[in-house]
Amino acid sequence: MLATVKGDVHDIGKNIVKVILENYGFEVIDLGRDVPVETVVNTVREKNVHLVGLSALMTTTLKSMEETIAALHEAGLDCKIMVGGAVLTPEYAEKIGADWYAKDAKRSADIAKEFSGHSKRYVGRPAGSFLREQPGTPVPPQRTVFGEASGPPPR
Repeated sequence: MLATVKGDVHDIGKNIVKVILENYGFEVIDLGRDVPVETVVNTVREKNVHLVGLSALMTTTLKSMEETIAALHEAGLDCKIMVGGAVLTPEYAEKIGADWYAKDAKRSADIAKEFSGHSKRYVGRPAGSFLREQPGTPVPPQRTVFGEASGPPPR
């Protein structure tokens, strides 16, 4: 699931991430821009989303990103969160409780592939332990729904 946080109407970066993820075979729930915290939390709960991508371009909306992440954690939902946007840094992403920082759309796709192919290897790791880019074995593309839990790709 992708969303540009409440108060931010800049969605070009999010849209690029969406296109790249779809090109890798992922189905993406796109909530759009200026998305309220409650909408993100409710969608994660209702659609059984396990990977959430949040974007922000304006420094004035970083607080909204932090509130969205806090609300997801407080709701006890089984999801991981990647964040990106021109105003973010790996350090800030870690500070606000994100699981991954994506410096660009390509890194978002890499994160999604890592998550969908090897999500169990992250169980038990402390939050933020895989924020920074780390070299790894590429994961073959796999059809994963950013929403309903899915099994193997349809044949």
